[in-house]
Amino acid sequence: MKPRKLVVQAFGPFATKEELDFSRLGNNPLFLINGPTGAGKSSILDAICFALYGQTTGAERTATQMRCDFASPKLLTEVSLDFSLGNKTYRITRIPMQERSKANGEGTTSQASKATLWELDGTENNTLLVESKVTEADAQIRTLIGLDVEQFRQVMVLPQGKFRDLLLADSKDREKIFSQLFQTSIYKKIEDALKTKALAITKAKSDHENQIKGILQSADVESAEQLKLSIAKIQPELELALTEKTAASEALKFAEKRLDDAKILTSKFDNLARKNEELAQHSMQKVDIEKSQLQLKLALNAQKLEAPFLAKNDLHEKVGTTQASLKLSEANLTQVNAHLKDVTLAFSKAEEAHKNVQILQTDLNKLEQYLGLANELSEARNTQENCQKEFNVHHEKQLGEQKKLSYLKAQIAEKEASIAQLNIALEALPEQSILLEKYRQNKDARQKLFQANEELHILKIHTRAAKNTLDGAATLLSDLETAAKKCEYSWHSNQAAILAQDLQTGEACPVCGSLEHPNLAQALLDNAASKEDVEQARQKVSAQSALRDKAKQSVDNALIKENTKAAAIAEIETALGELALQAPEALNREFETQQAVVESLNSTKQSLAIIQGSLSKEKRELLQLEETYSATEKLANTSKERLRIAESQVEQTQKKLPEKYQDSVSLNTEIADTRSKIVNLNTALEQARKNKDSAQSQLDKSEANTASLANQLKGLQNELATAIQAWELKLQASEFDNEAQFTQALLSDEEQARLNKEIDNYKQTLNTLEGAKTQLESELKDKTLPNLVQLEEQLTLANQGYVQKDEAWRGIEQRNNQLSQVQAKLVGALKKHEALDQQYNTVGTLYEVSNGIGGNKVSLQRFVLSVLLDDVLIQASERLLLMSSGRYQLIRKEERAKGNKASGLELEVDDTYTGKSRSVATLSGGESFMAALALALGLSDVVQSYAGGIKLDTLFIDEGFGSLDPESLELAIRTLVDLQATGRTIGIISHVSELKNQMALRVDVQASQAGSKIALIA
Repeated sequence: MKPRKLVVQAFGPFATKEELDFSRLGNNPLFLINGPTGAGKSSILDAICFALYGQTTGAERTATQMRCDFASPKLLTEVSLDFSLGNKTYRITRIPMQERSKANGEGTTSQASKATLWELDGTENNTLLVESKVTEADAQIRTLIGLDVEQFRQVMVLPQGKFRDLLLADSKDREKIFSQLFQTSIYKKIEDALKTKALAITKAKSDHENQIKGILQSADVESAEQLKLSIAKIQPELELALTEKTAASEALKFAEKRLDDAKILTSKFDNLARKNEELAQHSMQKVDIEKSQLQLKLALNAQKLEAPFLAKNDLHEKVGTTQASLKLSEANLTQVNAHLKDVTLAFSKAEEAHKNVQILQTDLNKLEQYLGLANELSEARNTQENCQKEFNVHHEKQLGEQKKLSYLKAQIAEKEASIAQLNIALEALPEQSILLEKYRQNKDARQKLFQANEELHILKIHTRAAKNTLDGAATLLSDLETAAKKCEYSWHSNQAAILAQDLQTGEACPVCGSLEHPNLAQALLDNAASKEDVEQARQKVSAQSALRDKAKQSVDNALIKENTKAAAIAEIETALGELALQAPEALNREFETQQAVVESLNSTKQSLAIIQGSLSKEKRELLQLEETYSATEKLANTSKERLRIAESQVEQTQKKLPEKYQDSVSLNTEIADTRSKIVNLNTALEQARKNKDSAQSQLDKSEANTASLANQLKGLQNELATAIQAWELKLQASEFDNEAQFTQALLSDEEQARLNKEIDNYKQTLNTLEGAKTQLESELKDKTLPNLVQLEEQLTLANQGYVQKDEAWRGIEQRNNQLSQVQAKLVGALKKHEALDQQYNTVGTLYEVSNGIGGNKVSLQRFVLSVLLDDVLIQASERLLLMSSGRYQLIRKEERAKGNKASGLELEVDDTYTGKSRSVATLSGGESFMAALALALGLSDVVQSYAGGIKLDTLFIDEGFGSLDPESLELAIRTLVDLQATGRTIGIISHVSELKNQMALRVDVQASQAGSKIALIA
């Protein structure tokens, strides 16, 4: 990644919009970012890091804290960065969450954070990758660059106070960084895949072992051998139980057969008794059946006389019906005669009334002539009314607009006077605003001084605490060194004593070579130190030495921060002059008073703008209203003339029509009444004529019907006399004494069928019962009734015996089946468990090796990265040897870490002066800077040498050069120049004067009370 152009606005110390065009520095520049302390040199790196990741390089300040205090409230905090990756160029713009001025009205509103990403592909609008969502932009940047913000800080930026982070990172953190840079995730995936598979096999084995235990537990045995013995033991028991069960089953079947035969015989004896009882009851119905037979015989004889009887009764009924009809016809004839007389009289009256129709028709014609004139009058009156309404509307509108014109003219005159007064008052606004800005700068600078003094006080406390910690660490180190020396002396003394034990006179001493031994070394019997004690004492000294160096570094860092803050305070005091002695509260009150004056004038200015806008609007309204009033006046005059014409038309029509008929509604009502009278008279005459004709027709029909009924009655009476004579002759010839006996003997067909069925059923049942009785008596001859209770008791005993034998056999059979099933399951389970063991022997071993379990605790990915790290350290050591004048090289620690901590990627420094290797944490501040710089440069070389890797073609270094002596500084600069020649972009942030003199390309950051500016010197 290479930066091409940076644009910052209201960010950090930059109050306005500042641009830094890196392309003006050349393709692969080595440049210096220079400026006084606090001017904003590090803020350029913060801006680059914020544009890419939304965070600053040091992570001490959040994005919302990066807004410039000098910026105008109307100016948003915004950072934009153009950068290239390979042959593609991108632009990202970020706006942090902040308060901004409202677009309309006073006050502020919250501005949400926003991030936009483009690919600058040369098209008209370029390609928009992310529109505004911050999380999407963060993900895209991590994908494009291949680093997250922490990794970017460690490998592409060495921020102020952070250059030791990559150098001192442990194996776990360095593995995370290198795996991203060298894209070794495939090895991690292999580790995870093997781990997943091994854990799955382990779980399957554990589950299968539990399954085997469950299989054995289901049969209440503890092992396969016990299961086998149980199966062999149960076989004889099973055979015996089956034999006993078979015998019990045969006995049970014999008892069941005896009982079933006895029940059948008992059932036959019971059936014979029931048949005898049923036969006796059936014989009791014989008398009733004989009566039914006699009744049926009489009914059949009566049925032969039924035809003449029914003929006589039918004729008698018809004579009665005809007599009744004749009486009704004669009564109706009388009523029809009376009705005919009434309708004849009504017809005569209707003819007399109809003579008035001619008079009514004449009146109707006259009224219809008046109706035309009445309609004309009504239309004329409607026209007059509409004209009157139209005139009233235009006249009222004319009066209203006239009032509005007067009101608007008065308003305009009043506002013109107000504007003149406000313009006079606003003449002082520019001068007062300049004075307010001066007070604001004084207040802010004094507050900044106050805060800086507070921070300096805290830094002094931290420095004192760091010095106390250093003193304690140095004292403890001295004590540990003394104890270690005593321990070594004790151990050496004991070793000498051990050698002296076997030393003989004349034998050369293995220590000094002397042949004489006047004073042999004696062993220290109490508290003798072992070699392990010596090693532990040395380790304590080494650990405490590292803590002492760390405490010293903390003191150095604290003093640097304290001196930096003191220098910043001196700059602020120089800028403030005498104002630095004033209390902040006094400057605040002075600012607030002036702010109130300016706010009042601004409020007046806003009021003036409102009044001016309102005045312009009212003048436009006045012009429009004058035009509207002129048009309304013309409409009112036109409607007044139309009203006069309509009134004249109404007056002329009224003269032609009598006053009585001027109302068309009343006239229409009278016309309708006249027409109704004519229609009613015509209708009445026609209806009277129809009624008379209808009554005459009814009279003719009634007379004919009465004569017909009289003739019909005479014929029926003759037929009835003949039928009565014939019936009496038939009855006398029958067995019935009178007509009453005949009617009593008559039965319907249904009753006759019922009696026949009862008689037949009786005979059939009697025959059936007698036959069944004879059959049963034959079958039971020489048979006795069995004892069922005794046979049932014998069956119960046989069944109980069978149940006992069956339960015993089933229990043994169930246990035998259970053991056989368990044995079959166990064989299959053991085969599967053996297969799982074979799988784990292969996969588990690969998993343990690839994940660094056991041994040196080096995983597969960490092993690959250790090889890559060795390549990095070779490149880094070449530069570190040069910068340290041949003293230091970086090497990888190959010893296994203590406990379960990951190993394989820790760093040590090889000191050629002492010939020993030690932790990189023991390096001084300047040495640490050179080592971190060498490591970053070596990492950049190796990463780019691997195809497909991430391109680390940019490096920013923030401070650290001040900790180098002149010779080391010259060597470091020479290293960076050599690196820049290979196509890298390198930016250095420093206030070291030697760098400013040596480097031609500079970005100068110039501080002022109104905010910092950026100047490019190429």
